[in-house]
Amino acid sequence: MEIQRVATEAPVVQLTAVFAAPADKVFAAWTAAAALRQWFMAGDGFSTTDVVVEARPLGRLNLVVNAPDDGGATHIRGHVVEVERDSTLRCTWAGTAGDQLTLLILRFVATADGGCELRLTHGVFEADEDREVHEQAWTTNLVALDRFLSG
Repeated sequence: MEIQRVATEAPVVQLTAVFAAPADKVFAAWTAAAALRQWFMAGDGFSTTDVVVEARPLGRLNLVVNAPDDGGATHIRGHVVEVERDSTLRCTWAGTAGDQLTLLILRFVATADGGCELRLTHGVFEADEDREVHEQAWTTNLVALDRFLSG
């Protein structure tokens, strides 16, 4: 898997990752609570619990990310703004970076070889430092997603 950073002028994360799995499987990994618990923030002692993803307009998005060694939990919450099965997921996102409200946009594009190119955009953040932290976290998550999809 290759992850590319897309240049941007605003404090926005823009990443593209190509997966060997088809778009419907990648989309399902984002929208099925059981799948999200397995790969989102998985590693280095972190775990994700209490996952709710209602993949419909105005549906809820809730994730609790538990830090290792009882280091506390981050509650991520939002609402689905737009969903097109196997194609687009757009939702509000709050709970990190000072509880600021941001927008997460995921586009799932089928590739000619049967894989999926995921285009992730997340922001706008109040400070570039917030963008950097989220870019690092998303990069780590995309690697974990690739491992999950590879079985």
